[in-house]
Amino acid sequence: MRLPDGARPLANYGRNYALDRDGKVIGTYLIPLGLDTPGSDEVCEVELEDFQSRPCTQQEMNELSEGKAEYAASETPAGTSRWVEDPRDLPGVNDGGCTQITIEYEISTRRFLRVECNGEA
Repeated sequence: MRLPDGARPLANYGRNYALDRDGKVIGTYLIPLGLDTPGSDEVCEVELEDFQSRPCTQQEMNELSEGKAEYAASETPAGTSRWVEDPRDLPGVNDGGCTQITIEYEISTRRFLRVECNGEA
């Protein structure tokens, strides 16, 4: 398999696979976002109804950090793979270009039917 033009090296992607009803392997290769918790140099602001903003409270910062940690834990780390039961449960992004590569592999013929980057809006 050759990755599409614009793709990063395979080791940069977390690889997710599922077997469909037709005996094909469907995969999404995603570059993990690697969301870190906000650091001291990051600014967190809440937009107000009057289009003004205010700094986040400590509780809001904690909630943001927890949400980012949960999301990061749900990602497949770069260089690793995991299988899901149903292709509908494969992770994916909207648009994103080559941050997501979708593959379709036909087991019976041992060939790739599709290897392409996601579209871009």
